[in-house]
Amino acid sequence: MTNTRVAIVVSVLTIVGLFGLGEGSARALEGRLSSAGEWPDGPVAEQFNTVLNAEHGPSVSVVFAGSSMVEAGVDASRFASLTGLRSLNVALPASTNFMVEPWLVHVVVPMLRPRIVAIGVASRDFNDNGNGPADALQAVTQAPGYRSVVARGTLARIDRVVSRYSALVRLRRELRRPTNVLRALSGGKPSSVPAPCASGRPRYAYHPSSLVSAYPTTVLKRYSAGGTQTRALIKAVRELQRLGTKVVLVKLPTTSDYLSLHPHGHRDIVAFDAALRDVVGETNASLIDASALHNKSFFRDQIHLNCAGAERLTMAITREWPSSLRKG
Repeated sequence: MTNTRVAIVVSVLTIVGLFGLGEGSARALEGRLSSAGEWPDGPVAEQFNTVLNAEHGPSVSVVFAGSSMVEAGVDASRFASLTGLRSLNVALPASTNFMVEPWLVHVVVPMLRPRIVAIGVASRDFNDNGNGPADALQAVTQAPGYRSVVARGTLARIDRVVSRYSALVRLRRELRRPTNVLRALSGGKPSSVPAPCASGRPRYAYHPSSLVSAYPTTVLKRYSAGGTQTRALIKAVRELQRLGTKVVLVKLPTTSDYLSLHPHGHRDIVAFDAALRDVVGETNASLIDASALHNKSFFRDQIHLNCAGAERLTMAITREWPSSLRKG
């Protein structure tokens, strides 16, 4: 073998060895790297980390989605233990119906391929005039992480295929941030959203939230249901069904204090109920009405359940879960 051939072989083996070392190191760090920076820091990045870490683990049968009401109110681990369906809570705080398609259809379902998506909804999710949902939607859809996930074209498709098998390619953006790598090397883990009833979490006594109290001028402002938010949910549910995913809608519980925040009183609740019926009628999605729980002893504020409330809601969803969807 000539010196030139020896040099080529050595170079190739070195490159392969370095790639193998990098791939092994990336896989070892994967569970400790944070996606913050590619996604809005805080709950959105935390939930993307949750999805990313679950992508290459055991298959997920059910994902629970919706706003912080679902994040606080549904214990996916408890649901899994009761039903045998491996589950994950991927709810996004500040989410409304506008967020279902970009988050679930374009990110969560393609990554996890769950058999069922359960979407928790309340009247706040259907208001066409709220001044908060558009900001929350833009924060997610303008994030570099979201844009890279939904990018079109040949190169984007190649990237997604290669990323499925290579941790080094999959995590290249996270690995570019030295502080992120140093945190991972030191044993730190990206923050993740704890289960509602996780050991050590406070049980929370009821206390009205100033953020929710301001809903008449923000999220529930000039309340009107049946328009763009309703159509957005219908479109998203149809897209999920087109992907082969079953959809369960869960009508969430709230307190009387929350109901009183609606600008037009009971008329707004009637409009919400009608819009929800329209979604079910248009899509044939299953509906679980778990809204009967109103006792404030089960809430931490007007809309968020405490630990005891989360146990009640999770049990209610389990009891009412469609029999046709109980097989793993």
